[in-house]
Amino acid sequence: MREQLLQQIRQALHARGLDGIYLGRADRFQGEEVRACDEFLQFVTGFTGSAGALVMLADEAAVFSDSRYLLQMEQQLDDSLFSHFDSSACSAFDWIKQQDKPLRLGFDGWQISAGFFSQMQHSLPQIEWVALEDDFLATFWEDRPAFQPTPVWWVDEVRSGRPALEKIDEYCAAFTKKGADYGLITSAESVNWLLNMRGRDLAYTPIHLCYALVSAAGQVHLIGADDSAAEHGVQVTGFHQLAQLLEQLNISDNTQIAGDKNTLPFSLMQMLEARGATLTLAEEPLMAMKAVKNQAELAGFRQAHLTDGLAMVEFSYWLKEQAPLSQLSESDIAEHLCGIRAKSDSYICDSFATISGFNAQGAIVHYRAIKGQDSRLQNNGVLLVDSGAHYQMGSTDITRCYGFGEVSELAIKASSLVLAAHAELAMSIFPAGTNGVQLDAITRRPLWQSGMDYGHGTGHGVGHMLGVHEGPVSLSKRGVKPVAPGHILSNEPGYYEAGAFGIRHENLVHVTHAPQPGMLCFETLTLCPFDRDLIDKRYLTASQREWIDAYHAEVYEQLSPHLNANLAAWLAAQTAPLS
Repeated sequence: MREQLLQQIRQALHARGLDGIYLGRADRFQGEEVRACDEFLQFVTGFTGSAGALVMLADEAAVFSDSRYLLQMEQQLDDSLFSHFDSSACSAFDWIKQQDKPLRLGFDGWQISAGFFSQMQHSLPQIEWVALEDDFLATFWEDRPAFQPTPVWWVDEVRSGRPALEKIDEYCAAFTKKGADYGLITSAESVNWLLNMRGRDLAYTPIHLCYALVSAAGQVHLIGADDSAAEHGVQVTGFHQLAQLLEQLNISDNTQIAGDKNTLPFSLMQMLEARGATLTLAEEPLMAMKAVKNQAELAGFRQAHLTDGLAMVEFSYWLKEQAPLSQLSESDIAEHLCGIRAKSDSYICDSFATISGFNAQGAIVHYRAIKGQDSRLQNNGVLLVDSGAHYQMGSTDITRCYGFGEVSELAIKASSLVLAAHAELAMSIFPAGTNGVQLDAITRRPLWQSGMDYGHGTGHGVGHMLGVHEGPVSLSKRGVKPVAPGHILSNEPGYYEAGAFGIRHENLVHVTHAPQPGMLCFETLTLCPFDRDLIDKRYLTASQREWIDAYHAEVYEQLSPHLNANLAAWLAAQTAPLS
């Protein structure tokens, strides 16, 4: 079936005078989560990772993704149809260069951002890039899911901390300072934050998918939004009416528009330039603005983590003490956790598809258990559960590992050293201006000393009822932006033994001021004990043990008043001092 699909696509490309196609995993909103109707990379290749790209030529095709998905590519891709590569060792651009010949390659102009297109031209000057018609790949997808926008809902000021008009004024001041007449926001998460608007257009990100064109006077035009958004004084235009809107606003030779090159689709850029508009493309100021949480948002995060901590304790108790493990699959575990969270009146949705990987599957960093194809839990081994939820006051992201039966010495050593790394970051006190690269290195030290490491970053930003992965700050080898008070970040070092087990210990932290002048530190928000069956004190320093004991004491103090006697007693045992 897939071989026939590739043949049909190749024939259609050849009919257009093209040698192949470049296809990434993105849609017109450039978010991490895409609509089911836009999962074209998965449709063509069968690869379900959240990051990746395909280059398909007349006689070969290659798929590229990062270290999180290497094992997943091996399992999901048909080797007779696709070769696959670690993008850090051989990127899609590297592979195209290796073809060593001029090529005409097609691409989806709504999927590729203006910034990425510039990279394509710069890196591959010998390639002629051709934007395909909007529905090119859709014509091959007979059972493509339909998409219906959902009604919007609004976040009140008690939870948002700021009225939308105040945010709009600040945004207008930012782009008019550059001499622009309009600000064009093509990140749906930024639009939602700006207007204190949310929706359920996506399964795991509670946002309404749309763009916004904002005039210097603060008039907001939403593009692609549901009509329900017009209730709050904004004008709503469908994507099919975009040309009419530009005509109505007299977007022409004298119009200056500020946008973000990393989210502005190439096709929209072409449309604006065809009308003579001058585009000023830089990092959208809303990215930095929404990353710094105000006091209301921080209070919401703390309340969300209390709610989530109670759910996680109930889940952990069930898993360790009650669950009929041999009768349960990885997907059963994920469904049970979701059911516990959903009992809360404030629950909106999970913040991503729960990763539930037992033993070898735990080593697949972003593993997705598929019901009927996943593993059942046996008596011996390690279960990695990475999960989270959006509540009406904030968002969570937590990873815990659980040991069952006789766990290997290597797994316990790895778990203990990952926890040591986690504690090192949590305890860190650092000068204002410190960036993610520096904090990433601090975290890895305990693992490096034992010859261990992990391929992913140490931490990512988290949105307030928005995307669970939020820029512009990250704790990683590419994290050049400084962290600042108000940032919410993850603390998630790991270690993965291919074919055996995966370990990751993740909490969310808030960057705040340290007692020492000019210094910053972390406030840990997540409330859930680490499994004592996976901790060996011999691998922890005295200060690391003290941090773990203090953290566990805080978990017990915060959660126990809300638990029944049985759960409170179990939690007391789990949070007792390691010494």
